[in-house]
Amino acid sequence: MDRLAQLADDLLLIARYERGRLPLRVESLEADELLASVVTRFQWRADETSRPLASEAPSGLRVRGDRLRLEQALGNLVDNALRYGAGRVTLGAAGIDGRVVAFEVDVEPMVAESRIPRAQPLPRFPRVQRDLAVIVDETVAAGVLHTAIKEVAGDLLEHVRAFDEYRGAQVSEGHKSVAFTLTFRSPERTLTDAEVDKVMAEIKLGLEKRHRARFRE
Repeated sequence: MDRLAQLADDLLLIARYERGRLPLRVESLEADELLASVVTRFQWRADETSRPLASEAPSGLRVRGDRLRLEQALGNLVDNALRYGAGRVTLGAAGIDGRVVAFEVDVEPMVAESRIPRAQPLPRFPRVQRDLAVIVDETVAAGVLHTAIKEVAGDLLEHVRAFDEYRGAQVSEGHKSVAFTLTFRSPERTLTDAEVDKVMAEIKLGLEKRHRARFRE
């Protein structure tokens, strides 16, 4: 019966919340009585798991809050402790000077957006690397060339990296040479030189059209 009563209370709370009919009812509460009520609600789970469950609070300690929501929050803590913890579970309270603030963080969206390194399967087929020295106007940024190469190259280009920027006697005034290493690979087969040559020609043509590029041998 205790389990059914708890389930009914939880479902009622969820229904009220979803309808927007769960206003805060802040009142002064006896801490020891509040904790004891939560312990009583979850005693059945403690008995099932053979785990001691108790509450501790200084006599006379009072808290202000919405009783229903406090019981729900504390109940979630106790339930998780009984499900996934070990040993004795004690729900306690203590007096704290000053203001206390609690908050909840939904970590799933944060993890989803974070750039956590993930293991990748080893490639089955060998890579092909080519270097490309691009001569452009001084005002053309290396990042712009990098983007253009990726857009023109297509799916066979696995990686492109700028490794050198040169200004000097071998380049006309007002221009610079930016050198890139291009890595090609197919997940389905070993690339031939002819296939890579074709992509390199398309990249050069694209850079010529977009940035009036020339190329160093």
